[in-house]
Amino acid sequence: MDDYLNAESISIAISLLSLFFGIWQYSKNIKTKKLILNESIELHKNVSVALGATQGAKKAIVNGQSPSNEIGRAEGICQAILHESAKLYCNIGNTKLDDIDDLITNGQLQKIYKDIYYSYSAPKRGFIRSFFKKIWKIF
Repeated sequence: MDDYLNAESISIAISLLSLFFGIWQYSKNIKTKKLILNESIELHKNVSVALGATQGAKKAIVNGQSPSNEIGRAEGICQAILHESAKLYCNIGNTKLDDIDDLITNGQLQKIYKDIYYSYSAPKRGFIRSFFKKIWKIF
C-alpha cells in the first residue's frame, strides 16, 4: 500500500487533476465566449431592424403617411431586445431569483422587468447558501 502513496504518485495525481481542471475551465470559457458572440449578433440584428423601423416611421411622417406600422415594428423589436439582454445577463451571470430580487432592491432593475429576468434565472438559493452569501457580503 505504501508503494502507491509515495510523493511521486501524489504529485502525478495532483498534476492530472490540475490538467483536467484546466481543460474543464478552457471548455467552459469557450462555451461562454460562443454564447456572448451569438447573443451579441442577435442583439445587433434586432437593433438594426429597430433603427430601420424608426427611420421608416420618420420617412412616413415626412411623406404625410401613417407611421403606425413602423412604430409597431420598432416596439416589437425593442421587446425582443429587452428579452435578449435579460437572457444574456442571466446566462452569463448564472443568476438565481435571489439575485434578481437584490437588483430590484438596490435600484439597479425596475420591478416591472422582474418576470422577464425570473424566466431566465435559476430557483432561489437554499437556506445554507443564503446564509453564507450574507456572511460573505459582510467581509
